[in-house]
Amino acid sequence: MSTVQIQRDQRREAAKATGAILGPFVALIDNLIAAQTRLINSYICIASSIVDRSRAATPTPTTRQRTDDQPAPAVPTDSIEARAYEIFIRRGRTPGNPVDDWRRAEAELRGEVIG
Repeated sequence: MSTVQIQRDQRREAAKATGAILGPFVALIDNLIAAQTRLINSYICIASSIVDRSRAATPTPTTRQRTDDQPAPAVPTDSIEARAYEIFIRRGRTPGNPVDDWRRAEAELRGEVIG
């Protein structure tokens, strides 16, 4: 057997050993990324369904009631999304109901826009 063949065989063996260590690690990272992607997609679906329904937010103590018959001003979706994320952060990033966070954020922003 030539020196080139021996070196090639040694490289193959080293690659197999490295693959045995890195393979499970790479699979773990892939699973974590897939789980994170599913979580983000679920938040996007929830937000989309809320926007599609265009349901008025439940009044909270921070929301001022309108006294005239004019409709409430529209609040940009990205502003609501940012405020809902702030609510999540203030809660300490603990699991909660993203729909409630969205509605609370929308109500708070409507209160800020009105007053």
